[in-house]
Order: sequence, then structure tokens, then C-alpha cells
Amino acid sequence: MADGRTLETDEQTTLEIKAPSSAGAGPTINIPGGAAFCSNGGGGREVGIETPSANGAIRGTAFVMKVNRYDGRTSVSMMDGVFDLSNIGG
Repeated sequence: MADGRTLETDEQTTLEIKAPSSAGAGPTINIPGGAAFCSNGGGGREVGIETPSANGAIRGTAFVMKVNRYDGRTSVSMMDGVFDLSNIGG
């Protein structure tokens, strides 16, 4: 990606990379279904996340996100860093 971030996807993954909402902000990755690995190459910019069942922000250097395309169930595995993830229930 333009900011040095690496984004790798599993086969049959659907995703949309949205432009930053403001200067200095990171992109938002919308994943309706599939799996993606993201590594920010040492930068610390936050990445917004949108899935059918949860939204959040990743503040870390590497993570894998999996979204079940049938029920929207979302899981995140962080290799380094932290994340905030919530849904309508909290």
C-alpha cells in the first residue's frame, strides 16, 4: 500500500480499502467476508476495521482478521500491538 503497509488476502476474500477520513489518519479496511493479513512495516498509524458484525481500530504492527462470509462472525489475531473491536452489544 502507499504508506508501506503490506496487505495479503486469502482466496475468495472481499474487501474495500477506504481512504483516510482526515489528514494523518490511516485507511479503513472493510471486510465483508474472508481473511486478510496486514503488517504496517514499522509505522504506527491506526487502521480502521469494518465487518458485518464489528467495527474497530487496529493499533499495532501485524494482525490477521477472519470474517465468516455467512454469519459475519469476526476474529482478530494480533502478532504485535493492540486493537479495539466492538459491536452493537458492546
